[in-house]
Amino acid sequence: MGQAPGRCRATAAGRPAAGRGGPGRYATHVVTSPDQSPAAGGYRQNRFALPPDAAELLLIRHGESERATLATPFPMVDGRADPALAPEGHEQAERLADRLRPAGISAIYVSTLRRTALTAAPLAARLDPRGEAEPAAQFTARVREIVSRIAAAHPGQRVAVFTHGGVIGEALAQASGSRPFAFITADNGSISRLVITADRWTVRGFNDTAHLDGAGPS
Repeated sequence: MGQAPGRCRATAAGRPAAGRGGPGRYATHVVTSPDQSPAAGGYRQNRFALPPDAAELLLIRHGESERATLATPFPMVDGRADPALAPEGHEQAERLADRLRPAGISAIYVSTLRRTALTAAPLAARLDPRGEAEPAAQFTARVREIVSRIAAAHPGQRVAVFTHGGVIGEALAQASGSRPFAFITADNGSISRLVITADRWTVRGFNDTAHLDGAGPS
């Protein structure tokens, strides 16, 4: 006997199902291998899981710097202005510390400029981890060398790297293969996430400021 026009027999492989509505209705389970049978509750999409030996770097831009005035120029360090934090920057630092205190931070890194150390200080006071000072990175080769060195020192750990917008932008651009300056807009006190394994850098977040908007720790 022939089948009625527009109807066909259902299969588990996702071909059109007969007798359950008009053309275009498909089976809900998809078999991806001959020996696989659909689970009773269907299949969940896989969430990202950190590889066991990967280092996760939280690239944190320093808090807002104090305002510049012609009457009182900032001190210089290695040819760069070295302002302290503005009151808003100290508040951003406190909110960062509140958010990151339960995040399992294994180490804290800062640059030689005091605004990164001042931003990291509240978190360091809460955690008392091993801190290390890192020189300010100078784009492609140096950023890659410093990031790689930090990651190699902390396999399977999460570390907080307090640094500058240009360093964050360069590290994320290298990880994503994006055009230059695609990631230079990190806000003061923001968090960006970079996961590093032996053969891959992966961007997992950019410019997260939930803690600055009144949200609780995550």
